[in-house]
Amino acid sequence: MKGEEEAVRTSRQNTARTHDPSAPYLHLLPVVDLLVAHGNEVEGGGFRPTQGGWECTFRDPIDLDLVRRECELPDSISLSEQEISLFDRLSWSVIRGPRAEATRPRLGP
Repeated sequence: MKGEEEAVRTSRQNTARTHDPSAPYLHLLPVVDLLVAHGNEVEGGGFRPTQGGWECTFRDPIDLDLVRRECELPDSISLSEQEISLFDRLSWSVIRGPRAEATRPRLGP
């Protein structure tokens, strides 16, 4: 499938891309479900709007190898080893683990 009808497919679920502008991330929910099923935990209740688009943050780093192994991702979705995140450039939605600055040890009192 190409274009706006692309979907994220996992061995468990296939969700078509939504045309709902209030929730353009719905096609990414199978990835969220997969990560949760493998022990990671969503922070902040799931996808939320930010200045840069929609964001879903997890407690632990995203297991990109698991996502690659279990999901068939459309070309609009890229995985970043550096950011340890998944970004969909069509819906401006990102799935990420804790931000690097939040995981750095504090120096001083």
